[in-house]
Amino acid sequence: MTFKGENERDGSKGWRRPDDRICQDVTVALDGDAGIDAGDIDVRVAEGEVTLTGTVADKFARQRAEHIAHGVFGVTDVQNMLRIKRDGDGVEASAGRRGDREVKRTAERDDGFPPAPSPSRRRKPPPSAPETLDD
Repeated sequence: MTFKGENERDGSKGWRRPDDRICQDVTVALDGDAGIDAGDIDVRVAEGEVTLTGTVADKFARQRAEHIAHGVFGVTDVQNMLRIKRDGDGVEASAGRRGDREVKRTAERDDGFPPAPSPSRRRKPPPSAPETLDD
């Protein structure tokens, strides 16, 4: 016996969910996701096919928005036309900052020695373990 998921409801023969309802649900789902700033996303629906246009912060938000739209009941396909926001240099706004940190980390490790563990990463013996000194 198979069970139908929420997105697989039966309807009357030839019934299709109204586009305005699909559009509303996709918009609400995008607004409710903490990982996406949906303020710059436009949602259009025609015959169950969703088209996303506008801008998002990074490629992960772009992929996430498409995934969310696919999960809405009644969506037959998603055209993801979202663009990634760019800063004045033509670089992804968020990737530039990440890239700077990566370069800094790499430069610190160029001396050929592994990085010293930070104080928070040093292992401490469990409180119940007896301390012994080896000669």
